Amino acid sequence: DDQVFDFSIGNPVVEPPVAFKRALIEEAAQGNHGYIQNQGLPAAREKVAQFLGSRFEAEFSAERIVMTVGAGGALNVALKSIVNPGEEVIILAPYFAEYKLYIENYGGKAVSCPLTSRFEIDIEAVRQSVTSNTKGLILNTPHNPTGTVLSQKNIDDLGALLKEIEEKSGQTIYVLFDEPYSQLIYDEELANPFQSYHRVILASSFSKDLGIAGERLGYIG
Repeated sequence: DDQVFDFSIGNPVVEPPVAFKRALIEEAAQGNHGYIQNQGLPAAREKVAQFLGSRFEAEFSAERIVMTVGAGGALNVALKSIVNPGEEVIILAPYFAEYKLYIENYGGKAVSCPLTSRFEIDIEAVRQSVTSNTKGLILNTPHNPTGTVLSQKNIDDLGALLKEIEEKSGQTIYVLFDEPYSQLIYDEELANPFQSYHRVILASSFSKDLGIAGERLGYIG
């Protein structure tokens, strides 16, 4: 039993880094408590753009970064932006339970698509799940709740499938990349969906790696 860890919610059990708490106190002491731009502080967006650009070897501009209330808030903003009532979003099962609710918030329909027995993306199952109403697919790695780290090849194969569908049907399908656990990988490399597909919306936060879930510090990239 002591080798089983529950990451389904990811509530931290240790204190945040001392450097973070020190910086938080310093910022609070400066009295910066007024309204800011809805998109987030420009300096914060610039830092996030640099951070993502370095990690994924892709171009991220501060103008296209949105600071959000956690990764859940990021997914909700993204879904509201792309999903019209009646449109479908594929979720890979087993999945984080709130995905279904997020999609339904905007009149969308969640379509459950099973992972393989090894908890990898079943490319043919995804193919069968896509319809003319499909608007997106939520991709999560390291995967919640199984802990699986998806391989670059697996995500490349997914990207190839979605490109094939787009070329044949002309429909636009987005990949919503939910990756708040991505900096908690120790023995494997994080796959890069930005190398696999051209319509990727990243939703993440600093909740897990810094242990600051209660701060709700998220972003869209």
